[in-house]
Amino acid sequence: MRQNRIVYACALLLPWASALRLQHLDVVLVGPQYASNVGSALRLCACFEVGRLKLVAPEYDREADATYERRFAMPQGRAVRDARTTEHATLDEALVDVDFSLAFSRRSGASRTHEDFGQAAPALARRDLRTALVFGREADGLTTAELARCGGSVEIASADSLNLSHAVSIALADIYGRAESEAPAAPDVAPDAHIDALVARLGEALGSDAEGFRATSRGKVPADPRLAVARRLLRRAAATSAEVGALHGILGDLS
Repeated sequence: MRQNRIVYACALLLPWASALRLQHLDVVLVGPQYASNVGSALRLCACFEVGRLKLVAPEYDREADATYERRFAMPQGRAVRDARTTEHATLDEALVDVDFSLAFSRRSGASRTHEDFGQAAPALARRDLRTALVFGREADGLTTAELARCGGSVEIASADSLNLSHAVSIALADIYGRAESEAPAAPDVAPDAHIDALVARLGEALGSDAEGFRATSRGKVPADPRLAVARRLLRRAAATSAEVGALHGILGDLS
């Protein structure tokens, strides 16, 4: 009888024991070029209890480099590779089931301004939003169009550009540490889809295409920079769903 009670108690505790501390996080690697970095990212996802790793159009042959990828993943990361890793053709596809996405970038410019990661990190420990951390290619990072697809962008303070797996480790270690302590209730920050819908409606009112980009000597930039500014302002203000709804109402009245 006593043995049965112990088995029953263990069964009740099992879901809690198996829960991942950062279950709500997806690490998204866009166009990774080296199997070693992906393998290291797999190990990091295991160490910091990340929910999922998503690979977007890897630029190396995963089948040919499978052994190399698994070697860097170590035993811990191989479990993530086998059970919690998915591959996607586009960033849009990888973010379809995500509430909020945050891009990591070092390149700056008129249409590429980033928040300091230290300021954005506290909100990322919030577990009620499916959140994606988006990292770009080792050689040249994320394109302007890929940055615009994300809800916000941050830069990790450093004297020089970081290796992909190093950037992932810094981000996850910070968020993991914050998730240990109970933080005050976070505000109802509007998910990406709500912000994008509002910006698209603003673009219609201005006669602009919210998703349009024009080619320049430095690559593609938003066709109407005013919409990019509006999206950044809404994200920086951590606009709530109610506030976004109120702005929809204002646009409706103006139209």
